[in-house]
Amino acid sequence: AYRAGVLAQAHPDSRPGLERNAWGLTMLVTDPFGNRLTFWERSAPDRT
Repeated sequence: AYRAGVLAQAHPDSRPGLERNAWGLTMLVTDPFGNRLTFWERSAPDRT
């Protein structure tokens, strides 16, 4: 939901993608000052 809001804004440098990792999904956003913000969501445990 947060990613959709960021993508809806017209700022061309703010086009974050999702990266799938062993622990879940991450999204990296860089603000206008060069700070990098990482958002992550843990994936459900594998029940196999």
